[in-house]
Amino acid sequence: MQLASWPPLSELLLDTAPQVTRICALLARKPSVGMLIPAMLDMPPQTTYPLLRKLYDKGHICALGGTATAEQTARPSAEPAKNPELPAATSSFLGKVWQRLTSRK
Repeated sequence: MQLASWPPLSELLLDTAPQVTRICALLARKPSVGMLIPAMLDMPPQTTYPLLRKLYDKGHICALGGTATAEQTARPSAEPAKNPELPAATSSFLGKVWQRLTSRK
């Protein structure tokens, strides 16, 4: 997700203005995946996802690469998407590190 435009800060509700400002500042600095935003900002997902949804619906943030719906973008699934066309990267450096971290062989 990336910031497309800043929402009018003077029109935000007082209780959500700080959170919306933090989300927009983060996305203005560097695009991010929707599910990582709560962790990066140390905000509860129950607060962050509805705000992301509102910002997405109003066109202030947009998804990068692909045509995800607002629901998929604001509330990602718990399971990572698997691409059957890509082989497992076990011979690469990161693949080997990942194998050691997860103790797979």
